[in-house]
Amino acid sequence: MPKYEKVASPHIFYTCGEDGVVQHLLPIVALNAIAIDPSNPNLFAIGGSDVYARLYDPTDCFCPTHLIGNDDVGITGLAFSDHSELLLSYNDELIYLFPKGTGLGSDPQSSSYKDVCEGSEGPQVYKGHRNADTVKGVNFFGPNCEYVTSGSDCGRIFIWKKKDSQLVRVMKGDKDVVNCVEPHPHATVLATSGIENNIKIWTPKASEPVPLPTTIEEVKSDRRSRWSRFFTPNDLMMHILSRSNAERQHNAGEDDNLEIVEYVMSFTDGDGSSDD
Repeated sequence: MPKYEKVASPHIFYTCGEDGVVQHLLPIVALNAIAIDPSNPNLFAIGGSDVYARLYDPTDCFCPTHLIGNDDVGITGLAFSDHSELLLSYNDELIYLFPKGTGLGSDPQSSSYKDVCEGSEGPQVYKGHRNADTVKGVNFFGPNCEYVTSGSDCGRIFIWKKKDSQLVRVMKGDKDVVNCVEPHPHATVLATSGIENNIKIWTPKASEPVPLPTTIEEVKSDRRSRWSRFFTPNDLMMHILSRSNAERQHNAGEDDNLEIVEYVMSFTDGDGSSDD
C-alpha cells in the first residue's frame, strides 16, 4: 500500500511503496533543462514549459517577477556557477542571473508581487541574442565563471561579462541556429553546436581584442517559416526527421531512415573552429 506525505507546499508531495521507490511528485511541466550545483551535489534545478526554475532539495523556485503568471514563455536552458548562482534562459525573453538564496520559496504563487519585489534589485539581465525558434542552452564560461554565454537564432554565439552584463564577443557559430554552448570543466575552451551536423571548438588565441560587429544582423522574418517554435528537444528532433523525410520522399526506405538518425547524432572533427 503506497503512502503519501505532503511537504510545505500543497502542490508537491512524496510517495513510497513496496517496490522501495520514493517518488517526488511535481506539477506536470514539460522539462527542457537540468543542472546540478557544483558546490553542493545535493542541489539540482530544473526548468521547462512554465516560468519557474525549481531547485531541489530543499524546494525553491526562481523567476523574474515580471514573468510571474506569464503562460507564454518557458525556460529552455539553465546552469549553475561555481558560486551557486543560477542562470536561466527563457524563450522569447532574456537571460537572468539569480544569486544564491534569492528564490521565491516552495510555493511562488502564494507570494504577492509586492512582497517579492520589496528590497530586491532583481536578477542580472543579459540581452542581445534571440531565443525563439529552438531550445537554447545557456552557460557560464571562464575559470571563475566570469562570463555568460548563449547561442542565438541568428547563428551566433554571444558572450557577456557576468558582472555587468556587457556584451564582449559575438561569433558566427552556425549557418542557421546555435543551440548548445558547453564550456570545458578545467580549460578555457568552449564547444558549440546547432543545426549543422558538427560540433565547433573555440579557444581564445587572438593577440588583440576583437571588436564587436558594428551591427548585429536581425533574424530574417522568413526564418519562422523554416523553423517553428520548439519547446522540447523531442519537438526539434521530430521536426528535423520530418524535414529530412520530406527531402527523401522519392527514395524513402530503411537505409534512408538510418542515414537521417546518423545525420542528427553525428559530428565531424574536421570543421572545428577557433576564435577569440
